[in-house]
Parts: sequence; structure tokens; C-alpha cells
Amino acid sequence: MSRVGKIARLPEQIRDQINLRLENGEEGRDIITWLNSVNEVKAVLSEKFEGRPINDGNLSEWKLGGFRDWQERQSALAEARRVM
Repeated sequence: MSRVGKIARLPEQIRDQINLRLENGEEGRDIITWLNSVNEVKAVLSEKFEGRPINDGNLSEWKLGGFRDWQERQSALAEARRVM
């Protein structure tokens, strides 16, 4: 499934950092503060979302979608490494 939300449109390396931070239990408000301070994020938000910042709802949606997908891929990769 192709995602179209604010976080889904960020560069992959930033999405990976978000996922790692979530996996490590970092507070959502800290992740949001960090995201809204990153120049690459600001550029995407400006270009595609009229400069509106990432908010709690955006991160909640990501947790239920993109983050879960990422977790499933990580589990599958770990299993593949274990089998090999």
C-alpha cells in the first residue's frame, strides 16, 4: 500500500529514524519537535502541505500504518537471517 500522509512523504532515512525512535520508546512529542526542526522535513511540508507542521494526529496515523509495516518487515528480515 502506498501511503500519502505527511510522514509517508518524508525521505526514507528520516522515516527510518522515526521508526527507530518509536521502537526505542521515545515520546511522541519529542519526535514531533525533532521532525518539525529538520530542514528536509520543512521542505517537504512547505512543498506538499502548505508548510503545516507535523502534529500528534500525523504521528498516530504513522504508528498505525507505516510504523507497523516497518515492524513487520524487520521481523521478516530477522527471521530470514535466522534461517540462513
